[in-house]
Amino acid sequence: MIVEEQLKDFFKTGILQNISYGLTRDELTKILGDTSWKHFSTNKDKFPSIYKYGRLEFYFENKTKDARLSGIMFQPIPSPADIGLLKCNYHRLTKNTDIKKAIDFLKINNIKFEEKPYEWDKETKLILTEGKVNIFFDRQQSTGDYVLHKAGRFVHN
Repeated sequence: MIVEEQLKDFFKTGILQNISYGLTRDELTKILGDTSWKHFSTNKDKFPSIYKYGRLEFYFENKTKDARLSGIMFQPIPSPADIGLLKCNYHRLTKNTDIKKAIDFLKINNIKFEEKPYEWDKETKLILTEGKVNIFFDRQQSTGDYVLHKAGRFVHN
């Protein structure tokens, strides 16, 4: 069964409709199927810390078998991973979406947000949505525009 998600809903609520924080790896793969894109933090790890489907990454908080889903990240890169059973509407948000277009998108979809200073890197701008999703924008070297880099939310289980 195909699992349909909307990126705008994630920005508004901080959660996905069918995938919730606290799921185990087995529960995630039962919902979305298996993916060939898995990241292990070290060569010694037995379990992946990240599973990727399409342009969404799912992060697990620790290296044990019973680890729980603690983070969801949208990466607007041009070559996403296999999608498994996930069908996500990304609303044409890409790595070329500038901060003005992203703000327009949030306003049109009635998603409350605030621009926040990002102390770690002055070349990065940050928007925090009402769903507590952080949206990061990097300055493009060629144009000087701030464009979408990534968006995500992490929770502590």
